[in-house]
Amino acid sequence: MRKMRGSVDKNWKEILELLLCIVLFYGLVRDAHANVNTEKLISNPKWLYALPIGNCEVILNWRYDGNAHLLGYNVYRSLASKVEYKKINKSLINTTSYIDKGLRENEIYYYIVRAVDSFGKESGDSNKARIKIDSKRSNVVLTINHYGGDVHFGDLDNDGDIDFLFSKWDEYKKTYNDEGLLMWEVYPNSPGGPLHYNVDWDPTPTAIWDIDGDGKNEVICQYYLDNVFYLAILDGATGEIKKKVEMPERFHKLAIANFRGRDIPQDILINIGGDHGCQLRAYTNNLILLWKWNSKNPNLEVAHYPQPGDIDDDGKDEVVLGRVILESDGSVKYRINPGSRVTHADSIVIDDLIPDLSGKEIIIGWEGPLIGLYQGTTGKVIWEKSSYIDNGYHVHRVKVGDILRNNPGKEILFTEKSNKPPYKIALVDAKSGNLIWKKGGITVQEATLISWTGAETKEVLGDNFIVDGYGDKVYSREKEINKLDFFAYNFNLNLFVCDIIGDYREEYLIGDGNKVYIHTNIDYNPLKKPSPWEDINYQKEIANWNLY
Repeated sequence: MRKMRGSVDKNWKEILELLLCIVLFYGLVRDAHANVNTEKLISNPKWLYALPIGNCEVILNWRYDGNAHLLGYNVYRSLASKVEYKKINKSLINTTSYIDKGLRENEIYYYIVRAVDSFGKESGDSNKARIKIDSKRSNVVLTINHYGGDVHFGDLDNDGDIDFLFSKWDEYKKTYNDEGLLMWEVYPNSPGGPLHYNVDWDPTPTAIWDIDGDGKNEVICQYYLDNVFYLAILDGATGEIKKKVEMPERFHKLAIANFRGRDIPQDILINIGGDHGCQLRAYTNNLILLWKWNSKNPNLEVAHYPQPGDIDDDGKDEVVLGRVILESDGSVKYRINPGSRVTHADSIVIDDLIPDLSGKEIIIGWEGPLIGLYQGTTGKVIWEKSSYIDNGYHVHRVKVGDILRNNPGKEILFTEKSNKPPYKIALVDAKSGNLIWKKGGITVQEATLISWTGAETKEVLGDNFIVDGYGDKVYSREKEINKLDFFAYNFNLNLFVCDIIGDYREEYLIGDGNKVYIHTNIDYNPLKKPSPWEDINYQKEIANWNLY
């Protein structure tokens, strides 16, 4: 019996210890829950905008931040900017769009949006959106009072929103924030006055990138000061020079690259020697020269825009210069010989088009009637096509993407360009190079791709239309054609495309000689998807945008 009683006492002791552990654990969980419930789990919604869609209705769209604790949104409206806002949605909104109906024409309304977390707690206010109601539709989300130069995108003031940098070679650089307000401007000219570069339509060697890894974007660019050309790094928020290194002459192209195998690209590639450029220079983020390469055949081994990219998946960028491909250290990897029918490379894209092959593939549109796909690791010809390129035309502005819904893999879009517009656009299958369709006489600009609807496939953006991969019209822009005719030759805005708002659908920019207009899709947005800006490859693509 004594033995049994000792065993019972021991069992009760173990049970009491277990109960004590449960109580303590419950207390810790309760305290943790209380602490979490008082913390801010979600951020304030950003880039709220309101646009009229007719019938005295307004569509509201805003950015989705992808937070796991996000439950939904509430929309608030007021008749005055600082008067109490009243919630207008009856149930929680689980998308990033809302249509407000039954409004009064000519009345001014103000809106804010608040996010709601998984505990039912609201965030702070989004930015305020103001709108005057009329019966017309408009998809102009932002107007910037600016004329001239090309445009570059990025967060310059570190507030999470996309800002705009307009650059015109040696004459000026002007930046505007996400509200269209001037941030800073510099005029890097010699005392003798501004220079006017003879190829005024050519995009300037400029990029917005966090080149020093401090979490804030800089402006990497050519800077002309006291009769000397510099490669310079400017503070993104102020425009002040942080670093600069003297150049032997003007350089024409600039790209962000990753020659040292860093987690984030922090190197700079520049191209010296005329529009095509036959002298390459690679620099670190501290503007220390990594390597230089000079072409021994400057008539052929050149390209408008040499493209850095990791073609063999070794973690470092190589450089594609058309007929010659360089290793990450500047040595020659191999050469491509497209024959005597073509000269230099007009347009170069690096992408993984055939997953069964190692590394990536290289698409080159040549100056001449030829477009080709080459294996990135070896330079082997996968296909070359010239039969469907008309006499007197050559390939420009090659773009790659998933464009056709029912065609496996990606497609290649390019502009078939002659000496003067109108031009033609063509769509080909990436794996085979076979022509899918070609349309002529419809564009004075070079067509590009845009994610307008936010679908899995991209659309084709031209002068006065947006069509899907089958040529069906998605959006018409006939009323804007006069503006496009003007800037095609004078304004130097060349169908710029970027996800400016951050709702995963892309916007486009046009100008009329006095202002820049940013157009967005005003259709109801049924999905919650993160912005492509979260992808480092998209960031690099936007930073390295070029005409070709």
